[in-house]
Amino acid sequence: MSIIALAIRMSATRALETDGATLAGARVFDSAITPLDEMVSAEPKPLIVVST
Repeated sequence: MSIIALAIRMSATRALETDGATLAGARVFDSAITPLDEMVSAEPKPLIVVST
């Protein structure tokens, strides 16, 4: 894994999870491995997965 890719993902994740930055709010994930259907609760809400 490249240190540059890690830095980009961390920076993007931190910028996007700032309150009010997106409709996803705090549901911003860094390279989530969990299948999306397991991440989504009974009531669907927006989320963002940052991947490089």
